Amino acid sequence: MEIASTHITRSNLATLSLRLRHVLNSAEFVSVDTEFTGLGTDSKTRAIDLRDRYAALREVAVGHALVALGLVAFERTGDGSFKMHCFSFILAPMDSHKVSPSSMAFLVDHGFDFNAQIRFGIPYKAGNDSEVHALPGTPNRIMRDLFTHILSLKVPIVIHNGLLDLMFMYQSFYAELPADLDTFVADLSDMFPAGIVDTKYISDYVTRESSSFLAYLFRKYERLMTRSNSISFIVAESIDVDPKIPSECLLPDGQLSATLSFRQLTRLPDSFVSKKTIGKRAKDAAEKEEKRGYCFQYASHGYCPSGPACVRSHDLDVILDAEEAAATRNKKRKSEAKGTPSNLDQENGIKNIANETALSKPALTLVKPAPKPPSATFDPIAPIVTKAANIFETYHSACFDAYMTGYVFCHQRLEGNTAAGLPVGISPVGEFVKTHGNKLYLMGKTTALNVVASSFSKRSKEHLRKRAIWDMKGATSEK
Repeated sequence: MEIASTHITRSNLATLSLRLRHVLNSAEFVSVDTEFTGLGTDSKTRAIDLRDRYAALREVAVGHALVALGLVAFERTGDGSFKMHCFSFILAPMDSHKVSPSSMAFLVDHGFDFNAQIRFGIPYKAGNDSEVHALPGTPNRIMRDLFTHILSLKVPIVIHNGLLDLMFMYQSFYAELPADLDTFVADLSDMFPAGIVDTKYISDYVTRESSSFLAYLFRKYERLMTRSNSISFIVAESIDVDPKIPSECLLPDGQLSATLSFRQLTRLPDSFVSKKTIGKRAKDAAEKEEKRGYCFQYASHGYCPSGPACVRSHDLDVILDAEEAAATRNKKRKSEAKGTPSNLDQENGIKNIANETALSKPALTLVKPAPKPPSATFDPIAPIVTKAANIFETYHSACFDAYMTGYVFCHQRLEGNTAAGLPVGISPVGEFVKTHGNKLYLMGKTTALNVVASSFSKRSKEHLRKRAIWDMKGATSEK
């Protein structure tokens, strides 16, 4: 099968941010993977003492940087199959950072385009929230809001040998990593109450596979699931948008300037310079706009004075979905007031699958690399053709690894049912996580890192501050 993924850059992040939230809201679990600029020294990052190891890994995560994030939302459909939404984020750190020559060579050899990263990467600032770079509408704020939105959903996070991935995401999109291991573990336990599942740990210590590297597990399980036809997968089509590039970001010859676009997206927006002068009525309207998510001006008139610089979505599908949802709520409210039953269940049961590809019998996987951003002259780029026999040796990306991780997790849950003598099919994710979750694989160790806060450990102050905010938002979205 062919994996379709949505490539998210600095040009389309704002446009797609609300769509991303809609997709994540329906996820049963989310699998993630990252790419970064270095791994550190093995003698330190594999230290026997866990506190020494954490200190070395923390130094790596603080000193190096994320360059790519793969995120796949797995949604359970009515017939028991899974619909997978795959997103590939290309990232451009705003701070100076270290790079490892071997890591750079690995990324280049496996298809990573550093020219595209510099030109199209999403600017972000690691560490604690800062007043300037965390303002609404900036790419950095959008990425942080997206991360905390995932936390507020309280769904399991699936990784493969992902301790360092978690540390990089914490440092890049959440807060400065705690100085000690116990505090970090306490924070993780609080951030992911639904659990963290490490498929590397499960394959080594639960299913006892002969090999446990990701590509091997994926290929093995894909063959098994193809023969048994036990689960069907639906891969959602990639979301294709035509981002409008502000003229301020273009060079005289019409090409996109990496420097100008980076500066444009990381500067202090004019609308916040005089925010103290905003009256109560305007402030109330702004708060409603924040809750609404899309641009009300554009939705009402088809015109927005901010044009492509508007931080609200102009996506008509998003606007129409919100309007239909509001109409449905009003209809239900009126029906309840009259004491008459409504047909909302039937209406809500209708699903649009015109843009989805059903894969009831997946064939041998043929991987299509995530589409690259347009070149400076916006010419289409020919797809990379790779033989299926050696695809896993030659192609590597955070998005595809996240997809494989989630796929492996699905099979491990199915296998867990069989071993326990339970009915055929994938059990609820919560039951599996209770048994096998919150155990992170540690290289060179015979035991896992248990993500359970001890009675003596304290959560970090920055996490507690942020938790109060995103937990409240999550509670609001559930009502």
